[in-house]
This record gives sequence, structure tokens and C-alpha cells, in this order.
Amino acid sequence: MKDFVIDVDPANVDPDGLCDGNSSAITQLLIDGALSAGEDLDGLADGNSSAGASVTLDGALTTTEVYTDRTGILRHIYILDAGGDDQSGATYTIVGTDVRGDFLTEALTGPASGLFVVSVNRYKTVSSITIASPAAGSTVDIGVLGHFTSADGLAHRLNFISSAHDQSGNTLTITGTDADGRVQTESSLTAPGSGATVESTKYFLTVSNIVLSAGTAASTLDIGTVDEATSKTIPMDWYAPEAAVIQLDVTGTISVDVQITLKNPFKIEEAAPYAVTDQEAYNWLNDGNFTTETADIALPLSMKGIKAIRVVTNSYTNTAEVQAFVSQPRNTY
Repeated sequence: MKDFVIDVDPANVDPDGLCDGNSSAITQLLIDGALSAGEDLDGLADGNSSAGASVTLDGALTTTEVYTDRTGILRHIYILDAGGDDQSGATYTIVGTDVRGDFLTEALTGPASGLFVVSVNRYKTVSSITIASPAAGSTVDIGVLGHFTSADGLAHRLNFISSAHDQSGNTLTITGTDADGRVQTESSLTAPGSGATVESTKYFLTVSNIVLSAGTAASTLDIGTVDEATSKTIPMDWYAPEAAVIQLDVTGTISVDVQITLKNPFKIEEAAPYAVTDQEAYNWLNDGNFTTETADIALPLSMKGIKAIRVVTNSYTNTAEVQAFVSQPRNTY
């Protein structure tokens, strides 16, 4: 196989970069921290009347009363009661298209006074939002949620830090993509206790949605990235007569593993028990020759026949970097 380089430069860690002290009284958590992008909570409608049968879509993200996603990362639709009226007796019906351009619609119960609701689906376009049983004299802001995209190209684990309230009776569901850009969800993650921190078990390249199973009144959460990160999956030539050789070139203080798998990275749609839903489903193992490495090293992998590798960071200090140079003899049989 042709030589190639994996450059791991993990400079995208911020423990509150997705949510900074955001209220957890509402189960849908807003991704609006320093690492987020794309949020425009009134981009479809800004203080528009909710008293009629439909909402006029005339926000900054719309053209001729139609919203079209321009980012390629479809987001959830956000509806805020901006007029101080209880709209929980109203029903908002969103009509648009999904990522494939297919027709998509859903009905949402309206927000209570001063609160918001969020669509279950993510929309490529929104052509109309109609209201059944509207609240007279009230107004709404309608827009799109922010999203997280890793700036360093690595997928990161996420941390969740609770304020002084115990949220361990709740669970978190995270939706985004893995290191290879495949849609990924982590569900049933136990929320943190009072003043405590929990981490996701999966690594996320992007995050589009975070939901708490139940709101905790007056409590807040910080959500961000940690220094545990992974590269994308690197397929190997498992028919090669010799094991691949890897050289790690380390700068600064960093600890990394090279992980290996015997699952085929090209067959991601096989039936159970071989199915691979996301990168974590490859059942990675640390290679015996590359575990918690902190300095330059050049060795072959511990065995031949490896089908894929990835480079995982365990910890690092700011500005640290590691380059992995991978070379594998060609199969001459």
C-alpha cells in the first residue's frame, strides 16, 4: 500500500464549548457555546404573530418565505414563545423536506410562556409553519439550533458538568457523526450528579442535538470537548505479507494509542453480529507496540492481517501534536 501520514493536532478542547451554563430545565439543550456555529434562533421568524393560522417566514435565513439550509448540516427547528403567553394548547405543523429532498412534516405542541420547543426532525427546507388553536395576541421567534463541528478534524469525547443539582436520575442522548462522518447516536448516558462530570463513551466529529430525558428546574449544564480524541478509520492491506510499520513523531506533551481492528471497514452494512453502525462498533484494541506512547517511536504493528487502524489521544497539553507515518509492504503474491 502507498505510504500515508495521519496528523493528529488536538487543539479543539473546551469543557463548555458546546453549552456554557445553559439551563437544563428544558430537555432540549441549546448548542450555543464558543465551539458552536450556525445558530440563528429567529432566522425564520423574528417576533412574528402567532395569532393567525400560519406564521410568516420572513427571517434572515429565508428567501420568499422559504427556509433552505446552506450549510450542509441540517438542523432542528426552534420555536420560542416571545410574547409571554402560554401556547401549549396550540399545535405547530412544520412542512418542508429532508436531506434527500423528500417531503417531511411534523406537528409540535406549542411552547409554554417564555419557553421553547424543538422539532424532532432536521430540515433541508421549510416552506410553511401553520398553527392550530393559536394563542391570541402572542408572538414567536422561530429559527435553527447551532451545531458543533470539530475544527481539528478529530472526533472528541464530550463532557457534561452539572451545577449544584443532582441529575443522575436523568439520561442524555447525543446525535451527531463519528470520526468517519457516519451518523451516530449515543443514548442512555447517565447525566451527572451534583457538581459532577460524566463523559460520553463515543467520539463525535459533529454534534447536532443533545436531549436530556427530564428537565431539572433551576439547574444548569456545561457541555464541551475533552482531550480524548480519535482520528478517522484508516483501512490497511490485510493481505500484505508483513505487518505495517508506524513511526510516531511527537511534539510537546501528549499520550496516544494506535488501535487496531480485524473488522472489515468496507462492509458497514452487514447483518448482526457483524454490522457496524459507527466507528465504535469496530471493537478496537490497543496494539501492543503502541500503547500510551509519549515520545518518538518506530515499530511494526504487533501482528499482520490488521484490517484498519486509528490513532487515539489519551491526554495532551495545548500545542502538542503527533504525526503518524504509516508504511506497509505491498502484496507480491
